Amino acid sequence: MIADTSISQLLQQISPDRLAQLSGKSIWVVGGGSGYGKAASLVLLAAGCDVFISGRNYEKLQKTQKMAALMKLDVTNMHLIPTDINNSKRIEKTVKAIASYSDSLDGLVLTAAVPQNNSTNTPLLDYSFEQWQTMLNTNLSSAFLLVQSALPLLVATESSRIVCFTSRAGWADTLGFGSYNISKCALNSYIASMAQELTYKYPDKDIQINGIEPGEAFTEMNQGSPTSPLAISKVLLHLLTMPKNQPSGRFFDRELNLINFNSVGS
Repeated sequence: MIADTSISQLLQQISPDRLAQLSGKSIWVVGGGSGYGKAASLVLLAAGCDVFISGRNYEKLQKTQKMAALMKLDVTNMHLIPTDINNSKRIEKTVKAIASYSDSLDGLVLTAAVPQNNSTNTPLLDYSFEQWQTMLNTNLSSAFLLVQSALPLLVATESSRIVCFTSRAGWADTLGFGSYNISKCALNSYIASMAQELTYKYPDKDIQINGIEPGEAFTEMNQGSPTSPLAISKVLLHLLTMPKNQPSGRFFDRELNLINFNSVGS
């Protein structure tokens, strides 16, 4: 699905000024081996960023790099660093590896998630504690670990952006999808809370954290959608180039519409 969409056409939707801001920026994409993470890695590379991509499956990361090469993008600026987002020590090693290339990070993009789809929906009453831990660790605790570990690099520059991929499921109560809904609800609260804390702790820095509600697209989690995951390019690039003093702790759909945290129904 990604190969069918022209990245150059997508970049034309972004103002030249914003694209110029991205050139040479160091961005870490977590979940870069598939879906939205793969799309984000490719479009950021095309925009001239120095891209670090992580995921547990190194072969998938290599496929992302191979696709970038087929698109004639500069793969020398794409660095593959496998990690396990549920392992704090592995994350720390990944951050050290990134620091060996760059002394700061301009952006952190978190796309990795565990799905709960129609073929695997399970009522909370039937959920095992192991299933619960897997869902919460991957969809929530990993964001906590990744931001905490990357923060020294993010504050090493005057302006940095954190973008988390989330879901309207965080405001839903769909039967059989309780654990997924809860994980996204908690992630949304984390994004809003962290925005306040970053502003308070680093008043002299310009650090923004926002969430993207990407909608449906063709990914491993949703193979029935006709939409390319590159559809998130516009909102992603805009959030990574938000001017100083712009919204933080907010949520946007892929058309850049602001989603009201307190009023989204199920």
